[in-house]
Amino acid sequence: MTIDAFERVTALAPQSPVDPDGLTRARAAFEREVAAQQHGSPAPRPGTAHRRRHVRRLALAGAAALSVTAAAVILPTAHDLGGLTGGGENPSAAAPGAPLGPLTTGLLPAAAADDASCTPEVLGSETAHAVDRDLWASGPIGSVMDLVGERRPDHVWAYAADRHCPTAVAAAVVYDAATTRGVNVYRDVATDPVTAVEEVGRAREQSVRGVAGHALAWVNDDGRPRQRITWIDDDGVRWYAESDGMPVEDTVAVLDALAFDADGALLQDSTPAGFTAAPVTDPAVGEEPTYTWIAEYAGDESTFVEQDGGLLEVTSREYMYLEVTTPALEPVEARVAAFGDQVVDLDGVPAAWTEHGQGGAQLAWTAGGARYRLTAVVGSLDEMLALARTVRAVEPTDERLG
Repeated sequence: MTIDAFERVTALAPQSPVDPDGLTRARAAFEREVAAQQHGSPAPRPGTAHRRRHVRRLALAGAAALSVTAAAVILPTAHDLGGLTGGGENPSAAAPGAPLGPLTTGLLPAAAADDASCTPEVLGSETAHAVDRDLWASGPIGSVMDLVGERRPDHVWAYAADRHCPTAVAAAVVYDAATTRGVNVYRDVATDPVTAVEEVGRAREQSVRGVAGHALAWVNDDGRPRQRITWIDDDGVRWYAESDGMPVEDTVAVLDALAFDADGALLQDSTPAGFTAAPVTDPAVGEEPTYTWIAEYAGDESTFVEQDGGLLEVTSREYMYLEVTTPALEPVEARVAAFGDQVVDLDGVPAAWTEHGQGGAQLAWTAGGARYRLTAVVGSLDEMLALARTVRAVEPTDERLG
């Protein structure tokens, strides 16, 4: 789960919104945009806009002139990325502190709440520095160096980020793969504009696990219901949950059924019928540094076809983007509740699949304690699974790295 600007604004909104229906529609639209960006957007880089669409429309202006009427499509260049390319340029030339995007769930453990420097904004804006190629083999980057197939990537990057603040790790991730429903549960989180759902004007009181709680519910344009729910138990511990694919009453029924031991670990046999509990991450992982390996394969030249009185630019289906992050902060099944992703089988390994990630379809899975995220322009799930099966570990001396 990541923090977005809408949630911060909503948390400060009046208790009685002027137009609750309009707010609901705005929230749905915003949710779609955030999901699109987080599903498939490669790490943002200073001074460059990543390819956000694989199609853009050009309008005819006179007999020969063309003007772009949609957002420009710009592929990052070696210069944009400080020389971290597969062409053998010096990785140390990358600008220190280049943003890598959200590396955490964006939720702060209650134990860290007394640190005034640890805020949701800090958690949602972790930065990373480039790892010099000479260090790839000797550190954690060496364990996550992977390429897709046999083709040489157009760009390769390696980043490291020290954790300034710990991040909360889910206490439970339960999902129903058949109907794409899921709930992520966080225990003992700090009270902040995201978790304090009771302070949001549209939130409603909701009994949860025998105590008074609050739920903020909405329905996305595709008809999928979503909620954010919080409650404080009898011991004064704040819990927070996010849900996708089912109404509030069903989500609460799942939450009421789950049982946890004294340390906050889920008792597996309490998982409701029809749901599966994913193995969650050790909370200590939320304090560890994060290392990320990125390989990008650019598409071939674009082609133009005439349509509706203009030209439609269609980029090649060759574009691929692989991101491997260690350690993985959450199981990929958490993407059901976070984004409405489907859980599919990748040769016996659960994987999160969406056809509509930014930059193409997306498949995510975990292996060896690392999270893999593959984005590609494919025509089907089977095609994506076949592509994922070509992902292989490489050595720093691999000739494809230049």
